[in-house]
Amino acid sequence: LDLEMAADEAMVKIALTVKPDLVTLVPEKRQELTTEGGLDVAGMKERLQTTVSMLHDAGIPVSLFIEPDLNQIKAAHKISADFVELHTGRYANATKSKEADAEFDAITQAAKLAYKLGMGVNAGHGLNYRNVARLTHIPEIVEYNIGHSIIARAVLVGLDQAVKEMKALLSSPACRRHSPLRNRRPSHDATLTYPTIRCAPCGSTTANGYEKAYAAMMLIVTAAQMQALDRPSGCGVMSLDN
Repeated sequence: LDLEMAADEAMVKIALTVKPDLVTLVPEKRQELTTEGGLDVAGMKERLQTTVSMLHDAGIPVSLFIEPDLNQIKAAHKISADFVELHTGRYANATKSKEADAEFDAITQAAKLAYKLGMGVNAGHGLNYRNVARLTHIPEIVEYNIGHSIIARAVLVGLDQAVKEMKALLSSPACRRHSPLRNRRPSHDATLTYPTIRCAPCGSTTANGYEKAYAAMMLIVTAAQMQALDRPSGCGVMSLDN
């Protein structure tokens, strides 16, 4: 369970009670429908340091949702973040190739620096079937947070097929298990399961907790939808081994 939350006292209390596998701190405004940008870690180090320390004391690893900016990466490292999640919104929204290239370069440099400093690297926001494949050429990124585009695609082809198509796009030229980054762990004592990525040469995959938890959640939604449509709940598009 990755609990995305604002760095405020009320949410910290909830996190300390729930004890998620990971907390991702994000900027949050009541008016926005989704997160619109990264945390200004450099500008609010003292406040964020207090939150990170409280979560660490409870054994909860912390990720910071930030812009792919080197100063923000350095600030995240200074307050002992375990992971950074690079905001890919500008890359996803780029309308010209030069803009996309510039944002891709920024994400690449930010990922390299974060990895060098001992932090795990995730990425997300606005990623879809058309723009995510290019990011797989950045080996430091170990997780992609993608939701809206998969569910939108699932309306047309079903969730099982939508997930398979996304996993195919996430296939990298080199199998993750053959990559020196595969066994990389953040500097903080955290045990997390990285997402499965199919190996392009050998086609191998390994099921993990994130996939099963996500699938279980979607099965609940699917069952409710089938009931609303007066169809058997067994018509769900995914199944779990356990």
